[in-house]
Amino acid sequence: MSARRAFALAAAMVAAVSGCSAGTGPKPSPTTSVSAVPGPHDDAFFVPPATPADAKPGELIWARPISGLQNSYGYDILYWSTTVDDTLVATSGLVFWPAQEANGPRPIVAWAHGTAGLGDQCAPSKWDFDQPGMARSVAASVIRSGGVFVASDYEGLGPPGEHPYIVGHSAGRNVLDSIRAATELTGLEVSASVAFGESQGGGAALFAAELAPTYAPDVGLDGAVAVAPPADLTGLMTHLDGSPYFGYTLMAINGIATAYPEAAALQADLGAEGKAALAKVKGLCSDIVLTEYAGKRGTDFGVGAILNSAVFRERLAENEPGKQKTSVPVLLVHGEADDTVPVSGTRELLADYCAIGVSVTAKFVPGKGHANTTSNALPQIVDYINARLAGTPPPPPACP
Repeated sequence: MSARRAFALAAAMVAAVSGCSAGTGPKPSPTTSVSAVPGPHDDAFFVPPATPADAKPGELIWARPISGLQNSYGYDILYWSTTVDDTLVATSGLVFWPAQEANGPRPIVAWAHGTAGLGDQCAPSKWDFDQPGMARSVAASVIRSGGVFVASDYEGLGPPGEHPYIVGHSAGRNVLDSIRAATELTGLEVSASVAFGESQGGGAALFAAELAPTYAPDVGLDGAVAVAPPADLTGLMTHLDGSPYFGYTLMAINGIATAYPEAAALQADLGAEGKAALAKVKGLCSDIVLTEYAGKRGTDFGVGAILNSAVFRERLAENEPGKQKTSVPVLLVHGEADDTVPVSGTRELLADYCAIGVSVTAKFVPGKGHANTTSNALPQIVDYINARLAGTPPPPPACP
């Protein structure tokens, strides 16, 4: 096992998800020094300074203490990541790690959140730890097991700028750079790291795995877990048309346009209703988007020309996982009754990974949908994470 430590995550995480409180009592006063400039109060925290000429991806801009989990140090962080065209961009997130002194290297679990929305107020670090949820359960379990928890908000959520929703090449970088930032903040030696996400975050975790060997070889990512990842994006757009989840389509149009100027140009020919809907969605969180646009179709807003254009489809295809071989082991998890992101996309993704030689395993959960697959498959997920963090060789690929 060399410098790696066993990481007994399972019992703690199962307890957290089954209803045991993570605790919201006072956070211990930090007795360790952190390597970060103190960040401003209130929303000024999310407004970055001018980009220094020598700034690097994953470098901290500043941090500020937060509470939310017992027996831990917690910090909001602002750090540098990069856009799809390699421009440095300030990205926010949060980090928790145990208050007890480290006796050796600690593992890091990077959480990749599901769809939150497009408005800056939707950034999960601004609200996700105010109430029970999967992110808080994962964080509490990681802390109890002696590890470091880090969660990126992703580019454009929190700090100024638009969020390139569904652009995996952006979110994957954000996740990898969050691990770098957490390492700088804590000053702790890292034993191993895993990316774990669901829905949009499942895609982010997969792109972190695919990009890690070239974009962040210093991170040394040891595994990725993706629950219900949006894999077949073109097929997903068709599936969402007229469904309760059509709002995701409007968000995707904005997200692709944010990352790629030639896709943004497609919106110039939209009618007033289409332009108004896309402009409105940019300022909303996902719960409101889904409610307002449930059951709508592309024809209602005249966006069919965008969805069917070669430019849009090419950029969607570029942000589908499974095209880049990676040395990082991957676990795919999907509920067979998922009516939001069809399981067929993950089955195709499994075949794609197998075809290019990725060390991939999969669990398809009968009768479970988009919202309850993670909790149902948790024992298998945590076993997989534990094994990767302990340095155990991955299981044989689950290839047809």
